[in-house]
Amino acid sequence: MKKSVFAAALAVVMASASVTAFATENPNHQLTGTGTANTAVTYEVDPGYTVTIPKSITLGETLEVKAENVTLYDYESLVVSISATSEEDNSFKLRNGLRALTYTITKGEDVVDLDSALLTVGGNASSGTAELKFNEPETAPTVAGTYSGTVTFNVRINGMA
Repeated sequence: MKKSVFAAALAVVMASASVTAFATENPNHQLTGTGTANTAVTYEVDPGYTVTIPKSITLGETLEVKAENVTLYDYESLVVSISATSEEDNSFKLRNGLRALTYTITKGEDVVDLDSALLTVGGNASSGTAELKFNEPETAPTVAGTYSGTVTFNVRINGMA
C-alpha cells in the first residue's frame, strides 16, 4: 500500500512539473542525395595600432613620430597632434626658474600649432611618420643653465561625421 501511495504521489509531482525543451538549430547541412550546400567563411580583424613618440628631445633636434601596424575601420583615421605644453597658456617655452626661452616646432616649412594634425594615417595606409623640428630660440639666451618643459601629444581615432 505504501508503495502505491508513493508511486501515485510521484506520478502527480512528475505530471505537474513543467519541463521546457529547447530545440537547437543544426549547424551542419545534411544532404541525403545530390545537391549543393554553402558554407559561410568569416575572418575578423581587430582594430589596433602602435604610435611611437620619443621621451625626450633637445632643442635643435628632429623628433620622429611613427604610427605602425595601423588597422582601422574604413571610415576611421588615426590622428596625432600636440594638445598641451607645460606652460599655463600652452605656449612653447622652456623654463629655468623664472627665466623662459621661447621656441617653435616645425613640420617641414610649416610652424606647428596646438591641436593641428601632425600625422594622419587611414585608408589603405598601415603606417606613417612625421618629422618635427624643435627649433632653438631666435634670440640666444643670456643666462646659462638647463631649461626644460614638456609637450603633450594626443593620439585619437577620427571617424566620418
